[in-house]
Amino acid sequence: MTRPIVKTLSHYYNHQAEKYAQTRRKFWSEKSLLLDTLTQYVEKYALKELRILEFWCGDGRFFREVLAEFADKHHITIHYVGVDISESLLAIAEETAKRCPSISAQFICADIIDYVSTCTQESFDMVVWIASFQHIQTYNERLYLMQYFYHILRYDGVVLMLNWSFSERFIKKYWKALLQGIKNYLVSFGKQAWNSLYLPRKSADWSTFYRFYHIFLLAEFRKLVLFSSFVMKKLGYLDKKAHFSSWRYAKNSFFLAQKKVILSED
Repeated sequence: MTRPIVKTLSHYYNHQAEKYAQTRRKFWSEKSLLLDTLTQYVEKYALKELRILEFWCGDGRFFREVLAEFADKHHITIHYVGVDISESLLAIAEETAKRCPSISAQFICADIIDYVSTCTQESFDMVVWIASFQHIQTYNERLYLMQYFYHILRYDGVVLMLNWSFSERFIKKYWKALLQGIKNYLVSFGKQAWNSLYLPRKSADWSTFYRFYHIFLLAEFRKLVLFSSFVMKKLGYLDKKAHFSSWRYAKNSFFLAQKKVILSED
């Protein structure tokens, strides 16, 4: 079943694919952190094969800038599955993958809520979300996905996320949307989260499209980890240089959780 928000976003990104892809060509400050995270994970478990599932992979930025470079530096077999709701963005991602034949890549157009239930148990080592988990609308959907991730990851597998974060700059830029979010929370008697916002984005024709974002507090990530049986490995705010910092100067939040046999801190 396709959710209304998925139809809306799919339509938007199919028509804005080229413009969106151009914005993904800018310098990516989080790239080094992502490469280091991959390297530490593979070396710690001496992996010879890595199975990665990325949701809302878009035009293939993570594949192009992180996995392709990682594959060049490490002698490891990589199997990658990228899922997105935009056929146009996936077409761009597929062209990108052709330039990196050393990685086995598959791209699938589907709603993640539907797709994740088709995955077999313990079929992946890593689930990746780059600025995309923030578009999942409800707590129940987020928890559902986290519980399914636990099912489809092998033991010691990880969920890796980057999401937009509150910051002083964010609040200054989107204060109107934040006030509306607080209003929605009060009017709904708490049924709608105050930090679930509709943020404006200009289209190629200069019309304004409002996209849904849930701007996570770190406590919300901890709660999701607790109720999905993962172990939190790393959580914090990243500034524009991808250094861990206070929320005041943040650009994104960084999330790394692991599926363990026994809950531990190692």
